[in-house]
Amino acid sequence: MPLPIIPIVIIAAGGGLGIGGYIWFNRRRRKMEEELKNKKVMMFGPCKSGKTTFYTWLKEGKPCVEYIISNFAIKSYHYKDLENNIEYIISDMGGAEESLAAGVGERLYKDNDIILFFFDAAKYFPDYSNTRMLTDESYISHVNVRFEALSQWYKEEVKPILMIGTHRDDMTRSQIQNGESLVSVMDKTKDYYQFVCRHKFVLVNLMKKADVSTVLKHIIELLKN
Repeated sequence: MPLPIIPIVIIAAGGGLGIGGYIWFNRRRRKMEEELKNKKVMMFGPCKSGKTTFYTWLKEGKPCVEYIISNFAIKSYHYKDLENNIEYIISDMGGAEESLAAGVGERLYKDNDIILFFFDAAKYFPDYSNTRMLTDESYISHVNVRFEALSQWYKEEVKPILMIGTHRDDMTRSQIQNGESLVSVMDKTKDYYQFVCRHKFVLVNLMKKADVSTVLKHIIELLKN
């Protein structure tokens, strides 16, 4: 007895949709991978904030042991994350005041897709463990100037930004407790306060590979969103 025509047609159609869906999925996956390859990540922040240390981890698999101040130097590296099958170009911008004043940071902001803002949390967060509050006012000013610059650039062009407080290993217990919330120690009257509130903040020790991995995971999240 011949098989009914309708079931055969349905089975054939279903198989066609399955193959077509598989092809479509793979094409979309490859397109997304190609788009990620062209993504650019910019590291921004004052001198000695951990940018070069993080950059060296990615390039050489170990932390930076020698620090050299660079005013306008911009180093770029095509990083490949084999575990997550993601690659992107990451740039390390010199953190000296001259580069900010010359507009280098603003040009790089416009030219990159994701911004990583590094600062030394051990110098930025107040220490209440002593009888008097200890702060590095000069350094805090340098960081806040950059917060202000970022907030202005962000108004003109919205981009994913990750705030990274480094040198956790140099912080006192009091500082670490305060450091769990960046905005808790900021002046709420400043224009950049609401800007900082919008973005993810992590507190890390970049001499530890586990903390470097934490930053990398956040970068992946930003790349995929």
